[in-house]
Amino acid sequence: MSGRPEKRSGRGYLGVWDPTGGEARRGSGLPIEGGAEQVNVLVRAGGRVWGVDSERLPEALQESEMVWIDLVRPRERARVILGEVLRLNPLTVEDCLSPLRMPKVDLFDGGAFIAGFAARVEGGEPVRLSAMEVDLVFGERWLVTVRDGPLEEVRSRIEERLGSPAGIGAPGAELAYCALDTLVDGHLPVLVQAATAAERLESALDPSHERASLGLWRTLSR
Repeated sequence: MSGRPEKRSGRGYLGVWDPTGGEARRGSGLPIEGGAEQVNVLVRAGGRVWGVDSERLPEALQESEMVWIDLVRPRERARVILGEVLRLNPLTVEDCLSPLRMPKVDLFDGGAFIAGFAARVEGGEPVRLSAMEVDLVFGERWLVTVRDGPLEEVRSRIEERLGSPAGIGAPGAELAYCALDTLVDGHLPVLVQAATAAERLESALDPSHERASLGLWRTLSR
């Protein structure tokens, strides 16, 4: 296995992680997602959508109307696809393969790199927020998504777009819009749940029993 610093999901009380870069604040907890690298490729051509082996990606990029390349837990195969097949700038390749702490947009000729985040609320008590980095890179007719964990809502939205008639914009940008729009749409429900959890926390704090309240706070902050 390569020495790649894997993408990580920021977890902690109400989504606490260090926005300045580097390692997380103590207590926020940033587990490294395990599992094998996966490369999934879907193409649209002639009104049909099907999956192709990553070895046939160069031909698919030449022959297809739309191409979606989904890199899960990216390592060496992803590096080859990003750097050698798509010929992306080395800095963009490193952004895709290394964890980022903040949203980011880099424009390049014919496309862009976007670092976004999927927000989640982990159930149970105490409720916790988690943020999973999701990178998007798109060109004229293709989109690459880079992630470490499951992202069913984005997968469904992209597959739906691939199966729909061609739009008026550049295919790669349309796919990127679908992915980013889905990520952003998921933020508001999570924030509402987090606000509800914060209200419950505030109600549970008891100024007359500081020791018990401090214990509750420490439990939530682990």
